[in-house]
Amino acid sequence: MHKSIPHAGKSFFKYLLLILTYGIGLSLFPSLSSAQEAASHPRWMDALHIEWGGHLRGTAQAAFWDPDTPQAALGPRTAVDSAGELRLMNRTFWGQDTYLQIHYLAWMEHRDSLQTRRRFQELAADIDGPDILPPPVHSEDTQLLDLSHTLHQRGRTGIGHGLDRLNLTLNKSWGTLRLGRQAVSWGNGLIFHPLDLFNPFSPTEVLTDYKAGEDMATAAFPLRRRGELQFLAIPRRTENGSLQWDQSSLAAKMNVLTDMVQVDLMAAHHFDAAILGLGLAGNIGSAGWRTDITWTGIKSQEKYVSAVANLDRSWVWGQKNWYGLLEFYYHGLGEDEPEKALENSDLIQRLNRGEIFVLSTMYLSSALEVEISPLVGLNMTTIFNLNDSSGLIQPTVRWDLAPDLEFIAGATIYAGSQGTEFGGFELNTPGASWTIAPSDSVFAWLTVYF
Repeated sequence: MHKSIPHAGKSFFKYLLLILTYGIGLSLFPSLSSAQEAASHPRWMDALHIEWGGHLRGTAQAAFWDPDTPQAALGPRTAVDSAGELRLMNRTFWGQDTYLQIHYLAWMEHRDSLQTRRRFQELAADIDGPDILPPPVHSEDTQLLDLSHTLHQRGRTGIGHGLDRLNLTLNKSWGTLRLGRQAVSWGNGLIFHPLDLFNPFSPTEVLTDYKAGEDMATAAFPLRRRGELQFLAIPRRTENGSLQWDQSSLAAKMNVLTDMVQVDLMAAHHFDAAILGLGLAGNIGSAGWRTDITWTGIKSQEKYVSAVANLDRSWVWGQKNWYGLLEFYYHGLGEDEPEKALENSDLIQRLNRGEIFVLSTMYLSSALEVEISPLVGLNMTTIFNLNDSSGLIQPTVRWDLAPDLEFIAGATIYAGSQGTEFGGFELNTPGASWTIAPSDSVFAWLTVYF
């Protein structure tokens, strides 16, 4: 909890209960059969329209760690993570141009990785080593508002709830203004996302239906039907709860549509960096192409460039629907040798913030999908490190078991020789020597939508 708002977590859930009770009451209002009762309601009630939805999801993953990795030393070699998630979604419209969006999220998890992370953080503090484990699944350490609450946290088990969306939107002829917890996606990357600075999805993420929300203010203004001008501001806090400029983000993006291409121009202040971005997208025959280029200036080191370029198309073959994607990614902050990457503090900071997900500089990725039937789809995604010839493959299957019931299963398999990013490399720290390597894993998700 942030020290500057010590009562936010407690009062928030009182307000949530009031909001949900109020929303349910409003949704039941049209069913009142008495004409006399309906006539007695205020006129402003006629402008309200309420939408409900959500999902219930169960997830499971088993990771198989090399015996010399810190994860295997501090936890089980076969680490099993399981979780259940409930998302309730509400949009309450006031007329045609104003609405309030609320997503309530409750979760229960039993993860070997929770206990492993805590043990590793204690060890890393003692030996002054880098934090090489991914960030926690649920974290509000830097958010402007504390809208989540942990009900139970012990060992491998955690239970909590909170709001993943809480925003007010105003749509007018001059543009759109949105205030509160929301999600924004920028850029043309399909696997890697250099232009998307705000909670981008991991290249190996399979569930991409909802981004984690951030507290921000966004505005969009149309440019005479030829594009749009967007602004974004994300205030963030430090560990002691104070708002800091070098922890926050301020960005502007202009989207321009021409007869041949779509152009994005971006300028941003993001944490400790100034960033300029250019995005282009168009078509070549039946294929689509996209590219993003960013220039980043960090106070602590020289400027660097990142870029992504991709080409994709869909087709019919053998009476099946197919989709193919090829993408090249260059990250100027990466290192040719993975050992050196962990000595790059700017790179580690961005890994821990969930902005980037790899250590090296050049990658070639692909995806191939086939629709076996209208209810079953297969996908094969690959990522290849061009610097050290290591990589991964990720086969997945999606199966619509019923109109509102979806099953997803798959695996992530890494390959590479010793001394490579995906094959594993040695890390020597004071008092310890580790093998740093990703784990092969299998996963499954079952989601009920309502």
